[in-house]
Amino acid sequence: MSFQAANSAVEAEWLSKALGEGEWGHVSGVVPSGFDAYVTVRHPAWRCECTEENLPVLQSGHERGLPVRWAEVAESDVSVVYGYVLYTKRRITRSRNTQYRRLQNGDWVVDELPGAELLPVLRPGDAWITGPREGSLEPDLARTLQSVLARATEDSVPCWFGIWEGFGYLTQAQRAAPAIEAPGRRWHLFRAPVDHLERSFVDGFENQTANLAWPEDRSWCLATEIDAEVTYVGGSKKLISAILEAPGLEAMPARLDGRLAGLRDVLTPVVDQPAGIALPQGFESREYPPDRHPLGWKHRLGIVMSWMYRLVLWLSPSLRREHDEMLRSGLFVSTWGLKRRDKSD
Repeated sequence: MSFQAANSAVEAEWLSKALGEGEWGHVSGVVPSGFDAYVTVRHPAWRCECTEENLPVLQSGHERGLPVRWAEVAESDVSVVYGYVLYTKRRITRSRNTQYRRLQNGDWVVDELPGAELLPVLRPGDAWITGPREGSLEPDLARTLQSVLARATEDSVPCWFGIWEGFGYLTQAQRAAPAIEAPGRRWHLFRAPVDHLERSFVDGFENQTANLAWPEDRSWCLATEIDAEVTYVGGSKKLISAILEAPGLEAMPARLDGRLAGLRDVLTPVVDQPAGIALPQGFESREYPPDRHPLGWKHRLGIVMSWMYRLVLWLSPSLRREHDEMLRSGLFVSTWGLKRRDKSD
């Protein structure tokens, strides 16, 4: 059985109402009130080590490293390349990574990496930690959490699942499913057994688990907010205790009035770089290429073609309508042609 579109959103309006009454940026804004207890399940961070053998793979962006718990990150002396700052160059807003390094007194100091990403300056022997994935459960984490929730859910009772509407890889049929919404968010609704918690909504493209899940009897509710590095569960005290004790999970008690948790919580206190202190060399001190992506002839040709396409759209109302329909279906025109829109767009 696969995810089946819900017949109606009426039975899920309780959740929409509860989240609408919650506070944005807090637990109450992503998981509903009314449960006996709540838990934060942390998504793993990732430790990467660069060698002569895997350098090309790392530079291509196809290796994530080994999962590490936040508690391990808090005790680690390895640099944490995590988060970004915005800057403007040639009137274009871009982002740069930041690097957290531990001082001898245990505090973390933050550096701004001079390049837009880490890949251009990797060298064999480098080791660093990157942040957790946002908005989806990793497969191992999903399976462990699902096994705990399944024990508290009748097998014959179907569950509700919600997926954020903004994922560009959703199909037309999925986009046609009924939906509920809360301030800043809208989710399409589906029905399936509880064992679908670990399944992806996308076939053969990316592992994307549900952003919302709850059983018919509303005995628990799970929420993986798209911009969060954690998953929240509300339920009975017995269920929450089982999640806290599950050996495969890094879980912490949560409060509805608490702010959304993030890996930065374990990197505090963060201090300004002290003057005159000798720090071990990090990525921030390496020379970056002046421009990793210079405008070669292919790129320039693509820009010209993109502007020509926009001119044709302006001159042809019928083509413009077809273009708008592609946007609604999750496709958009980039410099290099058609591709799917992801949540970062």
